[in-house]
Amino acid sequence: MGNAAASSRLISAKVNVVRAPTAQSGGVVAVVVPKGTAGTDAGLAIPIPSQVISASMATNQTIKITLANNAPAPSWIKFSPETKSFAATSVPAKALPIQLALTVGNYRTLIQLSESK
Repeated sequence: MGNAAASSRLISAKVNVVRAPTAQSGGVVAVVVPKGTAGTDAGLAIPIPSQVISASMATNQTIKITLANNAPAPSWIKFSPETKSFAATSVPAKALPIQLALTVGNYRTLIQLSESK
């Protein structure tokens, strides 16, 4: 995983589980970072909430992160299955908001990453 701590400063994000994933429906997570984060050398470290991964982790499923349309996530976003978190280093200007998809086995959760207003 990329090292967000290598940036000159590490930004904390507010993570809100809007809806946990179930076998019947996908989950939704809102992640908000302070306004002005994009376009700086700030790094982000964002843990995946336990409600998102707990249902499927008992089956030892592969975890992957992509864009919401299943295209590869941008290179500035790195996911660590070991720590169940993702990091972003030097978020490009105008890169936010971005919608990601976290897939754990058959469970899919959309993650909306945006700056506060």
